[in-house]
Amino acid sequence: MPLVIQVGKWRRQITVPSVAACQDTALPETMTRLPRDRTEGDLPRIAVTTGSADALECLVRKLGIADSEMTTDAADGRVHLFAGNGASSFASTFPNQGTFADAQTLWSDLPKMKGYDIVVLSCEGAQRPETKSQEAMQALHDYADTGGRVFMSHWHNIWLGGERGKPSHGLPDWQSVVEFDYAAAQNEASQLAIVDESGPRGVDFAAWLQNVGATTMRDQLTINEPRYTAARLKTPVQALQWLYVDPARSTPPGKHSVQDLLFTTPLAAPPDQRCGKVVFSDMHVSSGSTSSPAVPFPGTGVNRNGCATTDLTPQEKALAFIMFDISSCVGPIL
Repeated sequence: MPLVIQVGKWRRQITVPSVAACQDTALPETMTRLPRDRTEGDLPRIAVTTGSADALECLVRKLGIADSEMTTDAADGRVHLFAGNGASSFASTFPNQGTFADAQTLWSDLPKMKGYDIVVLSCEGAQRPETKSQEAMQALHDYADTGGRVFMSHWHNIWLGGERGKPSHGLPDWQSVVEFDYAAAQNEASQLAIVDESGPRGVDFAAWLQNVGATTMRDQLTINEPRYTAARLKTPVQALQWLYVDPARSTPPGKHSVQDLLFTTPLAAPPDQRCGKVVFSDMHVSSGSTSSPAVPFPGTGVNRNGCATTDLTPQEKALAFIMFDISSCVGPIL
């Protein structure tokens, strides 16, 4: 019996050797997961830029993608790493070698981005507008409008809100999605976040978090080091908020914030005619991992030196759902 496991461009086909009539056939986890590399099936092409504040290249590895698929853009892996202000080369012990191309060569080049199904931007600890020209703003915008999928972490809010203090540096339609408070006090501890089940994606997300053990209480997820720069969705609401902080429960008090949000593109098109997705996360998710030009990827994982090898944290499990969802077909989100 052939069995296909698929979400978006992640696709694996296995053969179940024997299926008895009228009863359940239990399969081991090794047979029912998505492919780790191209020998097991199909994977999307993913570009990841590194950042000093959120090592998403480490999380991609934690999700199970094989090291053999992580390369520079000059090689043929399914995951290409680009240097923001994080890691900029592979360790000598890593299966693949090389120095990462500068992230600006990715987000400033629309034809280059079109070669990827998903572009992942790791938080750089600041907006760094000097590396994100207005032309780059337009290129990333056009990539999403033509069907690209974008995931951006924390200070990559510059793509959605413009440069801090200079909203003219940005794109008017993306700036209409979320209201930012760049001066908001931040929480360096833990915070209870709420899952928004008002849309069909939210219902699936809430079920996933319980199924994978991220939470025991439906619609509630404890996260570490939330950021409150994404204050609220603007009206009319054009995005799904995956997770948000209730001001009645926030630390410090009175802080409403959107921790993860999704909108489809192009915004000017009717919802049923959109083909791209943009996800913004206002929380850091690569718990225990670091990314630095001084530490070649993946580092040793000891004493926060490179990529941690611990199990996925609750918020990393939340992002796992979002990362796989971003590659799936575009459908209604509200």
